[in-house]
Amino acid sequence: MDKASASSKFDAPTSFLSLPRELRNMIYAYVLTDDEYIDLGPWIHHSLSSQFLRTNKTIHDESSEVLYSQNLFNFMYHSDELLSFFDQIGAENSKHIRHIRIDFPTFRYLDPGKVTLTEESTRVLEKLKDCCGNLRTLTTSRSSTDGMEHRLDNLDHPNVVTEALKLVDAHFRAISSPREKESPTMAFYVPTQSSSDHDSSCILSTVPSTSLPDHDSGNPMLSIVVEVYEDGPNDDVRRKMESHGWILDAAENVEEDDRSFGEIDDDVWDRIAWGHDDGGDHDNYDIDNDSDFWRRAGD
Repeated sequence: MDKASASSKFDAPTSFLSLPRELRNMIYAYVLTDDEYIDLGPWIHHSLSSQFLRTNKTIHDESSEVLYSQNLFNFMYHSDELLSFFDQIGAENSKHIRHIRIDFPTFRYLDPGKVTLTEESTRVLEKLKDCCGNLRTLTTSRSSTDGMEHRLDNLDHPNVVTEALKLVDAHFRAISSPREKESPTMAFYVPTQSSSDHDSSCILSTVPSTSLPDHDSGNPMLSIVVEVYEDGPNDDVRRKMESHGWILDAAENVEEDDRSFGEIDDDVWDRIAWGHDDGGDHDNYDIDNDSDFWRRAGD
């Protein structure tokens, strides 16, 4: 082969899909991941780009997996957005989601023998159970957890505290748990490192704790991260929280947004055994001015 032929061979244009999948994933992560979290509140701006999602089906499928699996989706204060979000992106994309941040569930009744959650909290937890069959970390926001701790501390009733935390843990562990065959909801088989079935519908009624799976029947890969303030109202409540296998992420009493996703203590990530890629600098794409972003991502 002469020099001209060799030069022509190496100068030939290379298509994006001819690159190794590992390299394509790195490019997707650079463009589509956020080094903190994706806040889905209606007034929050993001710098994520959706161009990859509109290129072709192959790139759409590959980039969607990175978008949903490598970002932390923050639904703090935005329960309604959580419910509509999963309806918009669909079951195929929901199965890729690994990391979510929500408010700590709110109790409706805290009486001996009668501990229940509010309908809103139940709907959120049921939606996660039905849509997020491969969730790896479920984080509760610091301010909402603090409110829960003070409410339980004011009860001065240890048995009710135990019952309340057990109820919440049962709901948490139900996420990614195997579904009953007679369930009326549709099941999807997800081929991942640890496959599990998950549903696509939402049950709106309150689920009693007796109908939920035991702690050991939940997804062993699901980590429950409970954000707390360093100075909590009651150490006994926290010991009971840790007894359920929850990871307590303590920080000073500062504004929620002052502490980014990347600043969570290293020992917390060591216990979760999960690493988050730094998305680096991104373009100035404003997701709030593109109301169809999540709809396109779900197509």
